[in-house]
Order: sequence, then structure tokens, then C-alpha cells
Amino acid sequence: MLEKKKIGVIGAGIMGKGIALVFAEQGYNVLLSDLNNSKTQKAFQEMSATLEKDLQKGRISSKDKERALKNIVISKSISDFSNCDLVIEAIVEKQKDKQSLLKKLDQICDARTILATNTSTILISQLAKSLKRKDKFIGIHFINPARIMKLVEITPGPKTSLETARISEEIIKEIKKDPIISQDSPGFVLNRILFPIINQAAYCLQTKVAGKEEIDKALKLGANFPMGPLELADLIGIDTCLLILQELDKKLPNNGYKPCPIFKKMVKAKELGRKTKKGFYQY
Repeated sequence: MLEKKKIGVIGAGIMGKGIALVFAEQGYNVLLSDLNNSKTQKAFQEMSATLEKDLQKGRISSKDKERALKNIVISKSISDFSNCDLVIEAIVEKQKDKQSLLKKLDQICDARTILATNTSTILISQLAKSLKRKDKFIGIHFINPARIMKLVEITPGPKTSLETARISEEIIKEIKKDPIISQDSPGFVLNRILFPIINQAAYCLQTKVAGKEEIDKALKLGANFPMGPLELADLIGIDTCLLILQELDKKLPNNGYKPCPIFKKMVKAKELGRKTKKGFYQY
């Protein structure tokens, strides 16, 4: 078990702020940063607003809210992450950007620090190529929304040590999430199964097989999905969906991952889902 329990999260978007809040609520000291400093401050305000909503609904106490927020420290410098026990990168789903950040962390972090990526599609072996501490590198993929979803995919790379995998799984269980171990394969488990469904839902809409409400209702009532695939795409982010589909199609061609053209059209129009208040639905 980690002694200091200091967790670093780099990336203050939907996933990063969600991951940071999960750890903070479970008593971990969390260091949160983003390549865009103004985004980090906004994320902190949004986390505070999330906790306030739960407080008003009686889900948490005022002490719970205060304690969680006190556990989060905003950082403007990557050097602040040098003494973290675990650092999770949760930046944009682009291999070059992730590799660049991880290489910097590899150089500045203490030898004991575990480096993790929240990637949902990029191979761990690819991201580990430029790292010296390949034994201390692992995939820890939280599911959006991280605070609510119980599943976390843990994906060791070819050089990840058994100790790194053991500690990672132990931490995930300690924050009351349910981990599964996945092989280092494109899309891992969840997205490899999920994204052909989201993609086909978009094709059904584009070819006018049915309207968006009917498509979502079909999966909710016919397959017991808690949320329809188009609603889910809006939650994930249309731009993120496009990146994931492109990456999966590159690694697994002719397997139903070729992005429906509607995704590119929506990204071009900045209709990215909930984060822009408009996607397949309006918010």
C-alpha cells in the first residue's frame, strides 16, 4: 500500500477532473494540472459545484465537501509532480501529446512514482517506447463519468512489473471502484465492444433508419442500456468519439470502426456534445 498517497492528475478536462475528484473524496491528496492553466481553475470550480449539488441533495455532508476540496491542490508546473506516488495523465487522446508528457514525467518524477495513462485506445506498449521506467508504467482507464462509473480497466504493458500492476489494482479497489485486467490490445475491453455500437447508431441516424430518440430508445428498452448510444456519444464528447474510432479503425481495419461521416461534420461545426451544449441533442 502506498504510504503518502499523493496522486497527480494531469489534464483537467471531463476525465481529469472526474478522476481527481474520485481520489479526493476517498481521502487522497491530489495534485491537478493542465497544459492550459485557466482550464485547471475552471475545473476546480466545476468540481466544487458538483459537490454542492450533492450537498443540496443530501448525498454528502458539508464536511465531506470541505474535506474533498481541501485534498485538491492546483499546480501550474509539471515539476510539482516529482514526488507523487502515482501520476495519471488524462490529456487529449493523441499519441504524440501523451508520449511527450509522459517522457517529461519520466525524467522528473521520483524513482518510486508509478506513471499511468487514462488512454482508452492507444496501446500501452506504444506510449511506453520513450520511457526509461517501463516497469513502472501502466494503463489505468476510468470510464466517463469517472465519479459514477464503477469500472476501471487496468492494462499492463509488456514491461510493466507485477508489483506495479498489484499496487495499481489495490489503489483502484481502495477508491471503491471495480477493476478488470485487460491485455494490451486496441480499445482494451470496453471501447472495443462499445464503439461499434455508437458508430452504427450514428450510421442509423445518418441513413434515416430512425430518429435519434428512437435509436436510443431501442438500446435502452431492447438491450437494457441505461443510456442510449447517441446520448452516450454526447456525454463522451463527439470529438473524443471521432479520435477513438479513428484510432481503432487504424489498428483494427474492417471491423466496424470506420467513423460515420456525421462525426467529422459535427466536430467541424463544434457540436461536441454536452461540453458545447449541442451534439446529437441540445443541452
